[in-house]
Amino acid sequence: MLHVQLPAAASLERTDQVLKKVEDILGHTEGVEYYTGIGGFSLLNRISASYQGFFFMSFKPWDERTSKELQAQAILAKINGALATQIPEGMAFAFMPPSIPGLGSAGGFSLWLQDRSGGSVEFLDQNVKAFLARRENA
Repeated sequence: MLHVQLPAAASLERTDQVLKKVEDILGHTEGVEYYTGIGGFSLLNRISASYQGFFFMSFKPWDERTSKELQAQAILAKINGALATQIPEGMAFAFMPPSIPGLGSAGGFSLWLQDRSGGSVEFLDQNVKAFLARRENA
């Protein structure tokens, strides 16, 4: 994934010009197979604004990226280096999505306990308390 942000109130036209520069960087980065950009929105902060942009990227298959220079972290480092030097108009950075969707280094996760046996609310309450007690002792 790749986030792009220009100064507040930058026009969508300016943002689009920066997104084209990012596309050029991605298109010339070995190991990147596909990418799709979105102007006017960022999934990172879920803001629709003319000065935001976002990219989804796919790397080439693992068996085609056997050298260390083509491992995911190395590709990201190469992309971020290019973004830092070639995108002075704003801020742009690439990052790995979380391994488990919804559980990243900045977010949390939600957990729902259900009683599918049709038991009482008291039964569910006892099991929730037992679950939390085990979690505290772990």
